[in-house]
Amino acid sequence: MCQMSNVVRVTPGSSSRVIDQLGASIHAVPQAYCNLSLLKCHMPRLSTMELSASQQEDPCLGEMWVALNKHDITRVTKTKHPLISLLLREWEKLKMEDGVMYRITHPPNETGRAQLLLPEKFRTMVLKSLHDDSGHLGFDKTYGLVRDRFYWPRMKMEVEEYCKSCVRCIQRKTLPKIVAPLGHMQSDGPMDLVCMDFLSIEPDSRNTENVLVITDHYTRYAQAFPTKDQKASTVAKVLWERYFIHYGLPKRMHSDQGRDFESRLIHELLNMLGVEKSRTTPYHPQGDPQPERFNQTLLNMLRTLD
Repeated sequence: MCQMSNVVRVTPGSSSRVIDQLGASIHAVPQAYCNLSLLKCHMPRLSTMELSASQQEDPCLGEMWVALNKHDITRVTKTKHPLISLLLREWEKLKMEDGVMYRITHPPNETGRAQLLLPEKFRTMVLKSLHDDSGHLGFDKTYGLVRDRFYWPRMKMEVEEYCKSCVRCIQRKTLPKIVAPLGHMQSDGPMDLVCMDFLSIEPDSRNTENVLVITDHYTRYAQAFPTKDQKASTVAKVLWERYFIHYGLPKRMHSDQGRDFESRLIHELLNMLGVEKSRTTPYHPQGDPQPERFNQTLLNMLRTLD
């Protein structure tokens, strides 16, 4: 493209019929896809009086209904019902309309949402409708459908338990793979953990093209030792003559799974000195981060030398 002569021309909107067909018409997207309220909950049709009576008969909502109707929060502050305290936190959001209690919320960038305070006897029916009859959606989407319409104390926990215990979901859906949580390597002090790795560079005048990088994990103090090769005997000689004698014995040595580090000679040397040996998983350099990061620093330093 850069070798060609390009000309950019602006096309007026009135002449761009393709774009107008997509964006200009307000009917470009059917209304059925825009109005989420069309996703109705299959509950029996109840009159306002029946909903009000159900809320008053509910062991938890009944006391709150009386207090809200009288505009007197002190009527329920000393109650012993375990869920009343959760409803009291929502007192400023509660509203009575035609004898029916609602919770009014104001999500970001949205108008106020009225959530019906659902009596306990209807909750299983609602969950069955919004989960079972809606394609057995996952917890997040099922909870979103319930939250858009209803509210009751510990609603999120009940929706999650319902989705987890759904027999059809357990039998038919593929369970997500559970991966063990990963953590960072820990060291408690200097020489508690020492990491080593080889860095390959361009040969110099003495034909040296290998550097053994040894880094203390706790202090991040790094040493680089040029070597003629990457044999296990070379690693053992550098560790003994140029590192252990000067800095002492570490508690643990860590490396990748290179043959030079996993050889019998290295293991016998460390066992004789009482040093533990650990290694990374295959093809996972993040398991040996300190030498890998210093390798990049060392390469940048070498590139600036004449």
